[in-house]
Amino acid sequence: MEPRMLHHFSLRHGRTSAVIPVKGQTSYKLIGICKKQLRCTGHATGLIVPDPPNEKQKPKVDMYRRWYDSFVGKRCTGRKCPHLGTAMLESNGILVCPLHNLVADVESLCIVPYSKS
Repeated sequence: MEPRMLHHFSLRHGRTSAVIPVKGQTSYKLIGICKKQLRCTGHATGLIVPDPPNEKQKPKVDMYRRWYDSFVGKRCTGRKCPHLGTAMLESNGILVCPLHNLVADVESLCIVPYSKS
């Protein structure tokens, strides 16, 4: 399993919630679906863009801002983020995507230009 996927791997009673790819295997057997409550492990959502970014962070921050700009003006149909369809949260008169911090106007439901605040 790739290191970036290790946070999805949690083995309990011989089962896991992640698919563990086996080299040469192309199909998997679904054992079942289990609903259960999970404990919250974090209290912050979205991205926090460093201000000012250091030299190592600057290319990634620039890439994020270009990505963000590509969504400006897009509608949040059904108050869902135009990126992945995540339900947007209302906070201080604006809608905020909890995944990537896209911000939309509550009335027009359109993504607004990036702002530091």
